[in-house]
Order: sequence, then C-alpha cells, then structure tokens
Amino acid sequence: TVYPAKEDGIMTAEEITGLQLDGTWLVTLSACDTGLGEIRSGEGVMGLRRAFMQAGAAYLLMTLWSIPDQEVTPELMEDLYKEVIEGGKNPREALATTQRKWLKTLRDDKGIHYAVKNAGAFILSFQGKPEE
Repeated sequence: TVYPAKEDGIMTAEEITGLQLDGTWLVTLSACDTGLGEIRSGEGVMGLRRAFMQAGAAYLLMTLWSIPDQEVTPELMEDLYKEVIEGGKNPREALATTQRKWLKTLRDDKGIHYAVKNAGAFILSFQGKPEE
C-alpha cells in the first residue's frame, strides 16, 4: 500500500513503509537528527529504521545530532560514497574508514570536540547479512 503524501514536508514512518525499496542497498539520511525524531507511536529512531527496512532497504545511514549542512557533511558524504563506489567497500566498512579519516583530520585541525560533533554523528543500521 502506498500512502499519499501529506505534503507537509515531513516524512513519517507510515509513509516510508509504503515505498517500494526492494533491492535498495543504501538509504542515506544525512540531514540533522535523522536518527532521532519525536517520541510518537511508530516514530523515532526505531520507527524510522524499521520503516525503511520494511520498505526493503538493506542499509540505513542516519545522524544522531545536528550536523553542518554547508561545512563538513557534504565532503564527508562524498568520501563515503567514494569508498563504496570506487573502493568497493560495503557501507559498514566505508563509514568506518570515512569517519576515522574525518575524525583525525578535524581533530588535528580544530580539536576533538569539533571532530566528534561533525564526524561522529553518523550511525549505520542494516538488515540481513552485513557482507551484502
């Protein structure tokens, strides 16, 4: 069942479950706080994770706190996808490699707090075998 969008700019777990994501290897939600959400029935980190998995996504990349849209995040995402596409890594390995690189780079340049705040926000969820 596909649920019509409420066109309010907010995607709910109910709307996500109506998507046909079978065969989708990686869904990336690189905006602020995508791994959180308001505490409502069917919402929040478990609600969104379950919704994307139910819709067919194998991996889901989310954030746990606010991240800079214009600063580090675009470059970090570019490096992550290079690791997947050019490096042949699965999303789990690609995220680990990319976060290590950015944590070190940002720590050396602007300190540990800045590094963790900007590169440590990302978490990865998966269903099935991690080798896929």
